[in-house]
Amino acid sequence: MRTDADYKWIYKNNIAFNSLLGKVITRIEVIDDRVEFYTKDNERFTLINFESWCGNDVEVWPDDDEDYNIILDSPILLAEETEDSNDAYFYSFYKLSTNNDSITMRFCGRSNGYYSEKMQLYRS
Repeated sequence: MRTDADYKWIYKNNIAFNSLLGKVITRIEVIDDRVEFYTKDNERFTLINFESWCGNDVEVWPDDDEDYNIILDSPILLAEETEDSNDAYFYSFYKLSTNNDSITMRFCGRSNGYYSEKMQLYRS
């Protein structure tokens, strides 16, 4: 569940997902409607959609049904965002790859056109 402290993110500018390139992620946390990445350089990045209360849903799908921690402690070599949609849903896919393996996070959004259906990445 989001707290008031979580809303401070909305007032910061989001950054491109590929800003994670070269970063060494040491911990990943999936918390309700966001994914937090902690790096070796003591940075925290948050992938979130502030309008998830509108019916959007976050799912983390690791490749090969492995734990998403398989990418920890290695430099990120690929940070890719792709999209797909059908009549009812908009899907965003966020892929992170290292020399060891990769994970794919899927975000499923629904909107009447007014609310954002995509995730945004923020650095704190």
